[in-house]
Amino acid sequence: MRKIFFLTALLMMILTTTTFAAEEPAPEEDGPYIYTSEDFKFSIACPIKPVAVVQNPWQEPEKRGEMLVFANEGFDILYAYVIQVFPTSTRVARPQSAITLSL
Repeated sequence: MRKIFFLTALLMMILTTTTFAAEEPAPEEDGPYIYTSEDFKFSIACPIKPVAVVQNPWQEPEKRGEMLVFANEGFDILYAYVIQVFPTSTRVARPQSAITLSL
C-alpha cells in the first residue's frame, strides 16, 4: 500500500512539474548569425548560432580549420559546417581526379 501511494505521489509530482513548467520564449532573430573565428580571422554567415565549435576536427597537425556544429544527437552530428583553412604561402595540390576544361 505504501509503494502504491509513493509511486502515485511521485507520478503526480512529475506530471505537475512538466505541465506547469514555463517555457522561455525563443529570442527573435532578424537575420543570419555571423560567426567570427578568433584563431583564423574569418567571418561566415550561419543560419543559426552553432551549438559547438570543434577546433581541428581532423586531429592532424598539417590540417587546420574548424567545424561549426548546428545539430547533433549525442556524438552523431546531424548538421555542421566544416571549414578548412589553407595558409596563403603554400599551394594546394590538384587532385588526380580533377578535370580541366578549356574553352
